[in-house]
Amino acid sequence: MAEMDKIGYLVLGGLEGFEAALSAEGLEEEVVKQYASRARSIVEQLESPDEAGLQKFLGETLKGKMDNYRRFNYFVLKKLFAFAKVPWPNGVKIPKLHQASVHRPRYSLEQVTTLIQNSPRLNPRDCYYFVLAIIYGWRRKELALSRPEHLDRARKRILVMTRKGGQPRWHLVPDSIFPTLAGYNFVDPPPITDPKKMSALFHEICKTCGLETKKRDGWHNIRRALVRQLKRPPHKNSKDDIHTFLRWEEDRKDMVNLYGGELEPEDFEGVDAKILANHPFLLVWANVLRGGNQNGIS
Repeated sequence: MAEMDKIGYLVLGGLEGFEAALSAEGLEEEVVKQYASRARSIVEQLESPDEAGLQKFLGETLKGKMDNYRRFNYFVLKKLFAFAKVPWPNGVKIPKLHQASVHRPRYSLEQVTTLIQNSPRLNPRDCYYFVLAIIYGWRRKELALSRPEHLDRARKRILVMTRKGGQPRWHLVPDSIFPTLAGYNFVDPPPITDPKKMSALFHEICKTCGLETKKRDGWHNIRRALVRQLKRPPHKNSKDDIHTFLRWEEDRKDMVNLYGGELEPEDFEGVDAKILANHPFLLVWANVLRGGNQNGIS
């Protein structure tokens, strides 16, 4: 079977196998569906699976499209070729990402402060998700995966089901937010387990707290705001500490990680204690709304 026929057959006739292969890589269901859907469309437009055909598709066919979209098509093609066992032409490189085309919405400290100041308007469920986002920078999928058993009430810690390739990790829970996390019973209102509905909840929370949103705003606005504040004066946390606090996946190509091994639980707890003692949004939460000691971590 010719290479083009092989790709067309696998995608158009055996899409279930391609989806299963993507799922086996640990990709989220929503991402798997996006890749599979785009793969079907690409095969209908790709003239040949050689360098000329790929360059024409990524260049001429996608001309005028945003850089991120062109890169998305590149990654779909790479996975499709690997699945079909068709050699990838060495001359086809990933489309460049021009910084001017990158859209990374991020809230300011003032905007996050507004949300925190008005958070008493939220019901227990919405406040639960809101606190996890502003303190730990959880992604929408991580919020949707949160369950009542993930809160260790005795040791005052909470488990984050880390996405993007990371491992589930425990976070220390400071005294000032513990009542909020412990106060939601996961019954009334019922929890949100669908990431898309979690995205919609972000806009509802912002509206309730008096902050207008744009279409592409989301939980990442808060996550990026947190990272920015953590690295700026007066906090000035190191990149390594911020990386650890957000539970980002370790870089397997980093020689320090390769030889030094993964961090131990006490390493994560140490970084948590350090950052929570001077956390920009936790300070606002404690001093503006709750008063008293902002961390209470012993």
